[in-house]
Amino acid sequence: MWLTGEGTRVAQSPYRAWRPNVSLAAHIEAVTDVRLIVERQLRLGEWRCERALAQSAPSRSDERPHLPDGLLIRGGRETAIEVELTLKSRARLEAILAELGHRYDEVWYFAAPTLRRAVGALADNAPWQNISVYSYPPWPAELPR
Repeated sequence: MWLTGEGTRVAQSPYRAWRPNVSLAAHIEAVTDVRLIVERQLRLGEWRCERALAQSAPSRSDERPHLPDGLLIRGGRETAIEVELTLKSRARLEAILAELGHRYDEVWYFAAPTLRRAVGALADNAPWQNISVYSYPPWPAELPR
């Protein structure tokens, strides 16, 4: 469910209205699932969504950093959250891992079962060793507290 322009105005949303992209629906649902588990169920910290991160990032340009799907702020530390349902190219995924590993205290990847091994291998070889790979859908017991 998405707000219309009128709904955005009535709700006084800080975000502009946008047309839903059906191809992204599964990804949006997966990110929401992760958010509900880490922020609401486990109460691991405060969630900042990708749209909020985009508002404070430089406008779309070559200098714009890769924005994680979410940011979990806990104990003064920032954990970038990524949900991977379809495999990106190896080069693209390596670049994202390196960039997020450099910019954030931790990076948590939630990968579909068919991707977990591949993403895990790339994370193990990333220049920054602050990247953890978990299953999607997540198992709350496997997440750090």
